[in-house]
Amino acid sequence: MVTWAGFADIHPERAEAGRGLLYQFGVGLGFLSTVRPDGGPRVHPMCPVLAGHGLYAFVVPSPKQDDLHRDGRFALHSFPCEDNEDAFYCAGRAVAVDDTALREQLADQFVAERAAVGVPGPSADHHLFEFDLHSVLLTRTTGHGDMHPDHWVWTAPDAPQARPAERRVAGELFNRTWDLIETPDRTSDDDLEMLLAATASRWHWGQVGGTESIATGDWQVGHVASLLGLGDLARIFAERNLATAAAEGWTGWRLASAHEGMARALATLGDTAGRARHVAAAEEALAGEPDEEERQIIADQLATVPGGG
Repeated sequence: MVTWAGFADIHPERAEAGRGLLYQFGVGLGFLSTVRPDGGPRVHPMCPVLAGHGLYAFVVPSPKQDDLHRDGRFALHSFPCEDNEDAFYCAGRAVAVDDTALREQLADQFVAERAAVGVPGPSADHHLFEFDLHSVLLTRTTGHGDMHPDHWVWTAPDAPQARPAERRVAGELFNRTWDLIETPDRTSDDDLEMLLAATASRWHWGQVGGTESIATGDWQVGHVASLLGLGDLARIFAERNLATAAAEGWTGWRLASAHEGMARALATLGDTAGRARHVAAAEEALAGEPDEEERQIIADQLATVPGGG
């Protein structure tokens, strides 16, 4: 990974072209893709801030803010141009920034760039992230309908090629597991593939993922084991996930999800009292989750925990 400044040092003309496309309407505008808790993509418009040393954004309280805290992987694409199909794309990893002086500097820049319309500065719950780059795509065209666009692709020289590939494998296995979880009338071969895919995904996350990716992998293995009636295995991974949630001080949907996993594992083992205890803990944690979408995802999962009738 490199900072925006590092990219600009290596390819100043390409960086300036990227800046021009991100700021073509006078302020930074782009489409930001983040990674949802289930591994799928989430895309929203956002306002990047390009300072001399980095690519930043103030991200409002939202699912995408949660995504970036949980799994910093991102992709950013410029808005479409009016006169041609030029485009700038970059991908990498976002990191939360806790630097008061830098935050104040960037907040002043954010407001100054929008002086014509008059906007307030970012509030305290607008979290600041810096976006480090792993890869860049710059497309140049002669106009709309250009059949021979010029695509320039760059990968950061210090980015280990095996790690992005392994992250991709981990994500693909995670998504394949979900496909099988949601498959009605699975065969015994499907069940075996589902268990192997979940455990393989978790192993790869253990090599290249952060704390939250690993914990999510633990949750998925526990979930699959519960579906297959493997209560002891389910409890091992559910306990790991819950221990991580406690150690990290997670609240809201993250903590609720960990308790849901424990409730499901204990239900598989026939421990009705334990199931009830963790369902109640999940519901209590979920009551404090401000995001309706995240709250509903976990509530739907809780509704399927066996033994509730």
